[in-house]
Amino acid sequence: DRTWGGLTMEAFLPQQLLELLFEGLPLAAAAFVLAIATQVPLLLSASLGPAVMAPFVCLEYLSLVFLQPSLAISTAALVNISALLRMGNGRLAKGTAWLSIFLTLFISLLSSIFIISLAAVLAFAFSHDEAILQPTASLMPLAALSMIWHALGLDCMAVLESAGSAKKALALKLWSSYALTIPLSMVLVYLSDTGLLGLLSSIIAGQAVGAMQAFFKVKGLNWAAL
Repeated sequence: DRTWGGLTMEAFLPQQLLELLFEGLPLAAAAFVLAIATQVPLLLSASLGPAVMAPFVCLEYLSLVFLQPSLAISTAALVNISALLRMGNGRLAKGTAWLSIFLTLFISLLSSIFIISLAAVLAFAFSHDEAILQPTASLMPLAALSMIWHALGLDCMAVLESAGSAKKALALKLWSSYALTIPLSMVLVYLSDTGLLGLLSSIIAGQAVGAMQAFFKVKGLNWAAL
C-alpha cells in the first residue's frame, strides 16, 4: 500500500508507448533543431579564423560562467511555480514568478558591472596572447549585455514552461534563433564584414527580442485560470 502503483505492465503496452512517442517526438525534434542553432555562432566564428574564434570562445565561456546563478534561479522557479500551480495557489505562483525575474535581472546586472570593471583581468585569465587579450577585453561590455538578455530570457522561458506553455517557449527560442540571430549574423559577418562585433551584436539582438517577447507573454498570463 505504501508503494507507487504507476509502474505496471499497462505502461509498456504498444498503444501507450506509441502515444508517448508521438507526443514527445515533435518536442524532441524541436529541441534538437534548437541545439543546432546554438552552435551556429561558434561555426561562424570558426569560419572567420582563429583570430576571431579565440576571443569569441573566451567571451562565450565567460558569459556562461556568470550565467550560472541566473540558471539556478530559473530552474528553481520552474520547479516551485509548477508545484504551486498544482496546489491551486496561482497568486503565490505569480509572486514567485516575478520575484525570480527581478532577482535574475538584479544578479545579472551586478555580474555585468563586475565583468566590465575587471575586463582586462578577466581577459588575462583566459590567455596571455596579446592578439587574443585586446579584442576579448574590448568586447567584454557586449558579453555582459548578452548575459543580461540571456538571463532574462532563461527565467521568462522557465516561467512560461511552468505555466504550461512549454511549446510557446520553445517556439520563441526557435523563432529568435532561426528568424533573427542566424540570418542577421550571416549578414553582418559576411556581407557587412563586421567580424566578431557583428556576430556578437546579432546574438544580443536575438536574445533581446526573444527575452522581451517571453517577458510580455509572462506579463499577460492569467494566473487565476492556471
